[in-house]
Amino acid sequence: MASMYVEIDLKRGEPEGVTYKIVKRTISLSRLELKGNIQRNAPVDQGKLQGGWFISPYPGLGGSVHSNAHYTSYVNDGTGIYGPLGKPIRPRNAKALKFTTKTGKTVFAKSVRGIKPRRFVEKSITQTERRNDEFLIRAVMENEGSL
Repeated sequence: MASMYVEIDLKRGEPEGVTYKIVKRTISLSRLELKGNIQRNAPVDQGKLQGGWFISPYPGLGGSVHSNAHYTSYVNDGTGIYGPLGKPIRPRNAKALKFTTKTGKTVFAKSVRGIKPRRFVEKSITQTERRNDEFLIRAVMENEGSL
C-alpha cells in the first residue's frame, strides 16, 4: 500500500523554556497550514484524496501530515512512463489490462502510459515555507499575550 507522509522535524538539539514553547507553536501552525494547502491543492475526483489528510504530532517537536488514501503517491508522483520507473504499465498475469472509465465503459489495453505527476504536495510545502516567518511572529505574540 502506497502512502504519503510529510514530516517536520528538527535536526539539532531541542530548545528549552520559552524558546521551546514558541518553536513548538510555530511548528504546529506550519502543520495546520501545510494540511490546508495540501487539501486545497489536491486534485478532486471523489474527494477522498483531498479530505483524507491528517496531522500526527510527535512527542516533543515535529510531526507529520499524512494521507490515508492508498493512491496518494501515485497521483502526486505519477505512474507509468511519467512515474519513477519511466516504463509503460503492462499486465502481469493476463494478456491485457482491464479497467472501467468514469462513464462505465469497460476498456482493454495491452499497455497504458500512466498518469502525469500532479506535484500538489511539493507545491503545498513551498506555499507553507513562504509563511514560516508569519508563524514564528504569531507564536511570539501569542506567548507575550499580544494575541
